[in-house]
Amino acid sequence: MSMSSKYFFILFLGLIFSFFVSPRAFALCVNQEKANLRQGPGMRWPKTWEVIRYMPLKKISKKDGWYRVSDIDERTHWVREDMVSASFSCAAIRTPFANLRKGPGLNFPMTKAAKGDRYLSFRILKTRGRWIQVEDIEGDEVWIARENLWIQ
Repeated sequence: MSMSSKYFFILFLGLIFSFFVSPRAFALCVNQEKANLRQGPGMRWPKTWEVIRYMPLKKISKKDGWYRVSDIDERTHWVREDMVSASFSCAAIRTPFANLRKGPGLNFPMTKAAKGDRYLSFRILKTRGRWIQVEDIEGDEVWIARENLWIQ
């Protein structure tokens, strides 16, 4: 096999691999009531942010039971492996606020809470067009327009 053939074969394998690897493989959701994000991979490192259940994070790497992650603002932190899960999808409000509706559309009334603030996190239940049904940490279910969410 010539050098150029080997190059194209390796490129082809890389494309095939990237096609079959799900983006969810890099998505993590906080699965505990609260989780401390830290500057480094260990308890001795200072806390950078305390987040609540369902906060989405993007996995960058792993070291000694800790994940290096990126948050909604693209800042990097470290989180203990047992504080997160990839077994469900989650989202957080990325805009200053988002209207919380009783159904998937502008024709549905807003919920009693009416608006959710930036960083409020949810577990994703289902999608209908541009609308996402989510559940908060208290078990309340609402619908939010996709463009207001950072989804992992």
